[in-house]
Amino acid sequence: MRKFAAWVALAITMAASPAIAEAPVQTHYSAARTPIGTLLADPVARAALGRRFPMLLQSRAVASGMANRMTLRSLKRFKPAIFTDAALAAIDADFAHMPGR
Repeated sequence: MRKFAAWVALAITMAASPAIAEAPVQTHYSAARTPIGTLLADPVARAALGRRFPMLLQSRAVASGMANRMTLRSLKRFKPAIFTDAALAAIDADFAHMPGR
């Protein structure tokens, strides 16, 4: 019984301990990591995409949902003239300024 009480006390102490950190949460969207479907589901991110890449919102692949699992960076291999490093950095900067995303 004493061992059980010791384990319970240890578990309570560990649960209440501020030293144990949870896994970091993604604080903003990313051209390299966030799926296009996630970006399109957020009205603010969708508006940013519309400003930077208006042709993306008109794409059949996006309209059909075929591109939902892809990232913006992965589109670079298909349209390198549109999804340049500078354009992707610019959309990342837009995403970084979105609060709580």
